[in-house]
Amino acid sequence: MNALRRITQIITFALFLALLLQGAALVGKAWAAFAPPDAVLRLSPLAALGAMLGAQELILRYVPALCLLLLAVAFGRFFCGWVCPLGSTLDATDAALAAERKGRTPSFYDRRRLKYYLLAFILVGAALGISAAGWLDPLSIAVRSYGLAVVPYAAWLSHGAALGLKELPAGRLGDWWSRGGQAVFAGGTPPTYQQHAVFLLLFVVLLGLGVWYRRYWCRNLCPLGALLALVSLRGLLRRSVSSECISCRKCQRVCPMGCITDDGKGTLGGECILCLRCQDACPTDAIRFVRRQPKEQDVAVDLTKRGFLATLGATLVALPLLRISPARHRAKGRLPVLRPPGAREEDEFLARCVRCGECMRVCPTRALQPAALEAGLAGLWAPRLVPRMGYCVYRCTLCGQVCPSQAIEQLTFQQKRTRSLGKAKFDTSRCIPWRGYARYQEGLTEWTDCNCGTCEEACPVPTKAIRYTRFVGKVGDKQVVIDRPYVVEDLCVGCGFCENVCPVAGDAAVRVEGPAGSATVAAEEAAAHPGGVDPRHVLAARIAGWALDGSVRLFVGPKGLFEYIDGAGEPYLTYAFVQVAAAKYRRATMEVNADLWYFQTPEEAFGAYSRDASAGARAPERLGNAAASGEGEVWAWNGANYLHLVSLGNQPAARDDLVALAKALIARMPEGEARLPAVVTALPIPGREQQSVHFFHHNLAAPDVLPADLTGPAGLGLGPTTPAAFARYAHGGKPSHWVVVAEYATSDEAKAAAGRCTELYAAKRLPAQEPGAVFFEVAPGSFAAFHQAGKLLGVVFNARGLDAARKALADLRQTPPR
Repeated sequence: MNALRRITQIITFALFLALLLQGAALVGKAWAAFAPPDAVLRLSPLAALGAMLGAQELILRYVPALCLLLLAVAFGRFFCGWVCPLGSTLDATDAALAAERKGRTPSFYDRRRLKYYLLAFILVGAALGISAAGWLDPLSIAVRSYGLAVVPYAAWLSHGAALGLKELPAGRLGDWWSRGGQAVFAGGTPPTYQQHAVFLLLFVVLLGLGVWYRRYWCRNLCPLGALLALVSLRGLLRRSVSSECISCRKCQRVCPMGCITDDGKGTLGGECILCLRCQDACPTDAIRFVRRQPKEQDVAVDLTKRGFLATLGATLVALPLLRISPARHRAKGRLPVLRPPGAREEDEFLARCVRCGECMRVCPTRALQPAALEAGLAGLWAPRLVPRMGYCVYRCTLCGQVCPSQAIEQLTFQQKRTRSLGKAKFDTSRCIPWRGYARYQEGLTEWTDCNCGTCEEACPVPTKAIRYTRFVGKVGDKQVVIDRPYVVEDLCVGCGFCENVCPVAGDAAVRVEGPAGSATVAAEEAAAHPGGVDPRHVLAARIAGWALDGSVRLFVGPKGLFEYIDGAGEPYLTYAFVQVAAAKYRRATMEVNADLWYFQTPEEAFGAYSRDASAGARAPERLGNAAASGEGEVWAWNGANYLHLVSLGNQPAARDDLVALAKALIARMPEGEARLPAVVTALPIPGREQQSVHFFHHNLAAPDVLPADLTGPAGLGLGPTTPAAFARYAHGGKPSHWVVVAEYATSDEAKAAAGRCTELYAAKRLPAQEPGAVFFEVAPGSFAAFHQAGKLLGVVFNARGLDAARKALADLRQTPPR
């Protein structure tokens, strides 16, 4: 039977190592439900009770632990002798230390009552909100010691051996060794964890106690062993010694737990781990494991009320000390550390966390590290995010999937992206662009480019939580452009990527601070690829001979728009603006700004395009649904998107170069729907100047040439539900007039607007010229006319003569909207 136990130990320990080494690879696999990475940790009744008392709820992940507790009622501490990975390790090291123990007199009692007092301390503390189970739970110790110390050291030794073998003549052996090491340790570069030396030292000390007694930890210190002992005092399998016993004491000498009396017949209650060594060693076959044990052979552990009262008192004294956290006090309401994504509120998180280190093991960037005293003694060895060592991968949720106590909630990506681990803050005294800006203010006569942009490029948030404030100045004859980064706190997820990649030596110039309470992230106002167009795909790094200078910046919603163009953003908001992506391209000495706008509908995108292009366009272009070019600019409308290119610098790009770049960018977009606003089709076509059509809703976006009182509340009264269109006309090569058509929700509203316009220019009204029309001479030689038909109100303005006004009105009447 002892051989069967050893085989079982080897198999279970191999499974423990396999789960430890390959845990991250198991997550998400179909068969991971039968072998989850945290399977070993879910078996600990001690961790289960500690976490559930702290959380004050039933944690379903610990159902296996509760099942083990029930099995212990029947079969005693079999888990300690047959399954526990720490127990298996102790058996191996105790065998190696056998020579050191020779000559030492075994003590029957040792200090084994201590583990019961430790158990009482853990359970009382958990009920009062302080979790100490993880520090002393043997399964947490095993995972933490092997995962954060033993395995990393082994991985580094393997890595070093591979590098050494590659230098030998038979270098291919090094390659094989390296590939084998990567397969075993599930990765390339071996991991590094803070406090690894501490964990290794504590593990060595724990194993080294075997110099005094075999399984010293299990006998005297293990609180899980104490819990299993308590529930197994009346177990179904108990050691019984028959009258054939000759008191040779062989059974006592082989017992790793030292739980057999000097005469070989008595057994200390709850201390037997069913290793069956005594049965194999008995020369008279007097030992059996049966349901009933003679009463005189059941020896009780000498526990005292005084000891438990002292434990209770020590617990009540220790709890306030564990809660002391100077760092948390200095943080003034913020967490002094960054917790993993999905971590619960700090107090509940610490009450649940069993300090197993499993989340740190599966973290792909090793961003999660064991805390020291950064969050007080109560937070010792709980996971914290250290951005300088790694960053939280934007879409990764592995830590929540392997947390046995659910101290870290299992989040979907959609849930994770709305929660913030903290908020990034810039130290402008260390940030390279901000230091350059400070030097510029000092009036330097020589200038070196100080732009960086590493943090903004690294930011994984689709709408970029790090953006720039641009400063343009001059040093002598040289233009100075400084992009000073800042953080949009509402969008920052606190992943630490910016801090991780910051090139400033030592402490990063941008650091993520812990959140104040439960931090959230503002919902993005646009999908990552709205309208089927990914801005970062369209604005490619290299295209048509141009190279992207820096990264594509995305500005979403009203707030983002004002961050980009400040006070000039209001007109675009009247067009149902969603987002704009901004990029800069360079070719030789030429620079071009590219803005890719996105609106809710093609009609709104056409409005923004027509507003910009009508003011400066010189010639039409065959791009997208409509396009035009002007002096150093190109405008192109393509469905719900609008592309605007502007040449910069002292050497502007030629028109052909700009058009070629625009064509290449448009070609990377799906074909847009050329859907014109209905009101635009009501504009007469004869005599209409090219590129002069302008669609708008509000007087903020109205053409500058129109009087503000005409488009304002006292006149047309334009608004979101009142679309309007404008165009300029010419006859005989000379400017003739302008036309405005507004569409109202009802004919009554259109009639009311006509009345307001008539009243507005009442003093300049001319005698009736024809039925249904009103004419005005708004200025000497400049005529206007109004005509209402159903929901439409047509306005002829700035006509060069009364006849021109009559002709324009006739054209307007003959152009029903399509």
